Amino acid sequence: EGRAMLNDFILDLSKGLPLQDKYQLICSDGEQRAIAKVPYPEDVPVYEYYPSGQTNKWELWTKRITNFEIPKDAQVHTIIVPTADTVRNAFLLQTLVRAKYHVLFSGLTGTGKTVIIQQELMKNFDKDEFVPISVAFSAQTSANQTQDIIDGKMDKRRKGTYGPPFGKRCLLFIDDLNMPLKEYYGAQPPIELVRQWHDHRGWFNRKELVKFNIVDVIMVSAMGPPGGGRTFITERLKRHYSTTAYSDLSEASITHIFKTISTYFFSAFDEKVQALLPGMISSTIAVFQQALEDLLPTPAKSHYLFNLRDIWKVFLGLCSLSSKKSNDPLSVARCWCHEIQRIFGDRLTDKGDLAWMRTQVETHIVNDFAMRPEQVFESDRLIFASFMTQEMDNRVYEEVPDMKQMKETIEEYLDDYNNVNSIMMPLVMFLDACEHCARICRVLNQPSGNVLLLGVGGSGRQSLTRLSAFINEADCFQIEVAKGYGMIEFKDDLKKCLMKCGVEDKVNIFLFCDTQIVKEDFVEAVNNVLNSGDVPNLYANEDFEAISTSCRALCQSLGMQPTKANLFSAYLMRVKKNVHVTLAFSPVGDSFRNRLRMFPSLVNCCTIDWFHEWPAEALYSVAKQQLVNQSVELPNMEGSLKMFQTIHQSVEASARGFLKKTNRNVYITPTSYLELLSSFVQILADKRKQVETQKNRYSVGLEKIEDAEGAVAGLQQMLVEKKPVLEKTQKEVGEMMVVIQKDKADAEEVSIAVGAEEAAASKKAEEVQIVKDDAQRDLDEALPALDEAVQCLKKLKIGHIQEVKALANPPGGVRLACEACCAMFGLKPVRKNAPDGSGKKIDDYWETSQKQLLADPKKLLEDLFEFDKDNIPESRINLITTYMEREDFDPAAIKKASLACEAICMWTRAMYKYHFIAKAVEPKREMLRTAEAELAECQEKLEQAQERLRQVQEKIAGLEASFNEAVAKQDELQADMELCEVKLVRAHKLIGGLGGEKARWGQNVKDLSAQLSLLPGDCIVAAGMVSYVGPFTAGVRIECEEAWRKELTRTDIAHNDGCSMRTVLGEPVKIQQWVVCSLPNDALSIENGIIIDRSRRWPLCIDPQRQANKYIKNMGKDTETGIDVCKLSEKNFLRTLELGIQFGKWILLENIGINLDPALEPVLQQQKVKDGSGFTIRLGDKSITYSESFKFFMTTTLPNPHYSPETSVKVTLLNFAITPTGLEDQMLGIVVAKERPDLEEQKNELVVQNAKMNKMLKEIEDDILRLLATSEGDVLADDALVNKVTSSKEVSDDINAKKEVAKVTEANIDVARESYRPVAYRTAVLFFCIVELTNIDPMYQYSLQWFQKL
Repeated sequence: EGRAMLNDFILDLSKGLPLQDKYQLICSDGEQRAIAKVPYPEDVPVYEYYPSGQTNKWELWTKRITNFEIPKDAQVHTIIVPTADTVRNAFLLQTLVRAKYHVLFSGLTGTGKTVIIQQELMKNFDKDEFVPISVAFSAQTSANQTQDIIDGKMDKRRKGTYGPPFGKRCLLFIDDLNMPLKEYYGAQPPIELVRQWHDHRGWFNRKELVKFNIVDVIMVSAMGPPGGGRTFITERLKRHYSTTAYSDLSEASITHIFKTISTYFFSAFDEKVQALLPGMISSTIAVFQQALEDLLPTPAKSHYLFNLRDIWKVFLGLCSLSSKKSNDPLSVARCWCHEIQRIFGDRLTDKGDLAWMRTQVETHIVNDFAMRPEQVFESDRLIFASFMTQEMDNRVYEEVPDMKQMKETIEEYLDDYNNVNSIMMPLVMFLDACEHCARICRVLNQPSGNVLLLGVGGSGRQSLTRLSAFINEADCFQIEVAKGYGMIEFKDDLKKCLMKCGVEDKVNIFLFCDTQIVKEDFVEAVNNVLNSGDVPNLYANEDFEAISTSCRALCQSLGMQPTKANLFSAYLMRVKKNVHVTLAFSPVGDSFRNRLRMFPSLVNCCTIDWFHEWPAEALYSVAKQQLVNQSVELPNMEGSLKMFQTIHQSVEASARGFLKKTNRNVYITPTSYLELLSSFVQILADKRKQVETQKNRYSVGLEKIEDAEGAVAGLQQMLVEKKPVLEKTQKEVGEMMVVIQKDKADAEEVSIAVGAEEAAASKKAEEVQIVKDDAQRDLDEALPALDEAVQCLKKLKIGHIQEVKALANPPGGVRLACEACCAMFGLKPVRKNAPDGSGKKIDDYWETSQKQLLADPKKLLEDLFEFDKDNIPESRINLITTYMEREDFDPAAIKKASLACEAICMWTRAMYKYHFIAKAVEPKREMLRTAEAELAECQEKLEQAQERLRQVQEKIAGLEASFNEAVAKQDELQADMELCEVKLVRAHKLIGGLGGEKARWGQNVKDLSAQLSLLPGDCIVAAGMVSYVGPFTAGVRIECEEAWRKELTRTDIAHNDGCSMRTVLGEPVKIQQWVVCSLPNDALSIENGIIIDRSRRWPLCIDPQRQANKYIKNMGKDTETGIDVCKLSEKNFLRTLELGIQFGKWILLENIGINLDPALEPVLQQQKVKDGSGFTIRLGDKSITYSESFKFFMTTTLPNPHYSPETSVKVTLLNFAITPTGLEDQMLGIVVAKERPDLEEQKNELVVQNAKMNKMLKEIEDDILRLLATSEGDVLADDALVNKVTSSKEVSDDINAKKEVAKVTEANIDVARESYRPVAYRTAVLFFCIVELTNIDPMYQYSLQWFQKL
């Protein structure tokens, strides 16, 4: 409108027409103006043309666009289609900057301000003259950050003066100039810092407080119009800029841009497909414009923000189609519908908006595509994806025709993920979850694709993101928040992720949740990553070295000089290509709205996906898979699955009604449903085990009682039968004893005789041994020589003897040895003439030796070894003596002549010596033979005597065995009779002690048997109460239970009439103990106590009157490890928590506010990890041993806290606000304590006493049943068991008697106390009245403790 008015004004001005009246000018027209020599064209607005210095005419800006062609193989996100607006604004930027004017561009989001400015600064300004620097402002940007960023980019020129490198000018581009929040006094510090530079050309060093001059800087800024988080900037800054407005792109410009892009990408498609392009473009623009009009942002729909980027995102998806797979009009039309739904429809929150979306799509399908909606929407779900094949290189973006096949494919990916990763994700991939997964994968596959997932905690946002990252073969990066985690740690983690993307060139999914936002500065950093891929002052000098090394080749491939600025620019390009930010935010509360307002990139740079409530199909599928996976057997499985679905949906409706009625928010999330299923499985298993155990114990107890009753008659009959047998056995034992004594006396006499024989034989043996030893000593003298001769003979070989035989004229030593040997063998010599010629005859043994002794060497050796040395004739010994007396008959001398003769000599001498020794020993041998003969005679007599003794002893042994057998039989009979008598006594004790329990136990067995079939229905109600109703008041809880019981009846699920959480899970004895520990004795508080006892999640008690606080403290004091109490405000509360986890203490964290410390996340999630035989949990940077006795409780005194869904799913919220009934009972106790302290004291003692007695009774019965159930064999044989049972029964009877007395006393006390009931009632009413005063003014707040002290 403004531009149209200015256009008319310029035309009238150029024509010389009067202006003052028409345009209400303040100044006068003055004299008549000259008509322009070159008139303005009237058919085109003046903004569309410029004066050409060459033609001296007005030329259209579009004529400056020459031969624009999209480069080959270009990607959609890299294409910038020039239009008249972009050319005009680029020309103005170039002209003003070169004239050293500061420039400010203002325009709506999506008009291309940032893209055009950055393109001009990076590509169209001479790098030798200009240095571009980019800074993006956000709502959290501070003046210090701005100063540090700019200072970090400047070089020192001289002292106190800084600027770009000498000879260059800095082009400082500030994006989103008007985003910083106003401070308390209305100023915007970053903008004031920029204004300070414009006014004074510098600012002060904050450390030294010395002014720095910043020179050679030209500022180029861009901003959006005020509103939606953007503010008006001060005129004192605006005056320094030449301001240019970026007008909204006209429909013709938008059409031209996307026609150019789509024509290029669909050039390979059929002509029928290309014919759809005009209608496709007009339809997309029409949907966008209609969304701007109809889908307006509201506090509940603050993300309903649309800009021209959304149209680009639609065509980004369309241009991903392949001409080989989707080359037909119907496929392209379906893809258009899919992309429109993804960009515009996935963010819609309610059914009305979704119906609007459907209507828009169907209308344009009919009008612009000339197709019927039923052609396009053949099924309820329309999904395009590329992950149906696991090969990344072969993936094609196409329609998924079969939802079942898609579900199976995603489940395969999930199985692969769980096999690869240590932390498994037990997800149930129902169709809605599969569709969300496909949506996330679609965005992560797109260049610079970022996604904003909106949903309550537990809806699967993080899990599906991890799975989608795995499907796309990308790493998923997520920070871990611990105690003390701040901006420094966050920047380190963020830098680690971005360095992987930019330096290592790896694709990373940066998953960030709103529960991890410790400071809003975190969101500002993420906003910067979304906007530019960079965070100011993130990198250190050593990081730039790694960046330069890794990006040098990339910079050169892009045709840029590898300067520091160009290298970092190439690095940011790679980061934006590889990093995909996935934000998992909750739309609940003011924080989300404020963040969208303060950080516009959260919407502008992200594709939004809204996670709706789980549909009925999802609830059914999840329940079925959970129960099937855990092998839960139910009599009515189908009805139970529908019952779970009904419970979840009914509680959602109750939560909406509860919000309207009480203005209290209760969030029912998918995590609550999973908790319902796990609670049901656990409760059902526990109850079945408990009932089966009790039933078995009662059954065994009955069997033992019946066995005892049946055994009494049998024991009495046994006594009668065994008595005569015992008497007969006793008589036989006496007779056998007499015979045994007589035989023992005979055996004693024989034993004495044998002893004498043994003594004589031993003495004789000693004498024989002495003779034998004497003879052996004499023989031992000859044996060494004999052994030596034998050894020498063994060395003698046949060849040695043959050598001797062959001697014709043997030496004297040989002759001498042979003569002696012949003499020993008794060989006769040959008589020959003496060799001296005297005529005398001499004995010649050599011839005899040759012919007889040495004739057979082998036989000679045998004869030598076998010679009878003990019987050598004396004649031979006499003959040998002459040789023995000769000195030359020596083995050593003969050895010189012959080895064989040496051995013969040694043998001859040994035989000679042995003969004389043996001759001397012979008398001793004779004596030995005589002694041995006498010893043998003694031994024979001894053996005969021993045989007689053995026979006698065997006879005695046989008699003793018979006697012992008889005695054993007698003892056995005696023991049996005594045992019978004892068992009779025990049986009477057992029957007398437990006989009264027989009927009750029998009935209990029947009741428990019937109870087993009713447990599933009862446990469904109990699990629903434990999982859902904690935050509700008593009325809502009763309504839920009643509705669920009716639904159980309708679905034919067997259950007890009136079943409730208290009847199923409440244990009277345990409840009495709770009451003793100050738990209020009203229905709501008792239910809260049951939920605390049975819930898996740690309880967070809404406790304005501090009743839960008192109860938990009293309960903790009774535990072995004790309880520690701490607050979040305490510095060492984490240390207290660590010790509690390690040593199994109870920890009470009291006075918590709305937000929980992120450091509690591992404890709340119970992220314990198996470590050996135990568990560990990581708390901060420590791994702590996790004790199973550890318990964690939280309380808040806020009366109506609004906890986020993310907090609600991690804890069990419990409404511990006092009820009228509970307060009335408390006030009655206070009044009676004041008026009749004796009665109140007696009442309190009775309550404690009754609780103890009931506990003892329960323990006694359990102990009796346990002892009976664990006993093996005959129960009457276990004296300790029977005594224990009877004594326990006596104690039980005594306690029951005391209880009856106490019951009467308590009734009398209650009658007296009831007289004060009206006072207690009125005080309770008064308290609830003054509590309501807070609705008038918040200062009217009163605590119960204050009220009770009045």
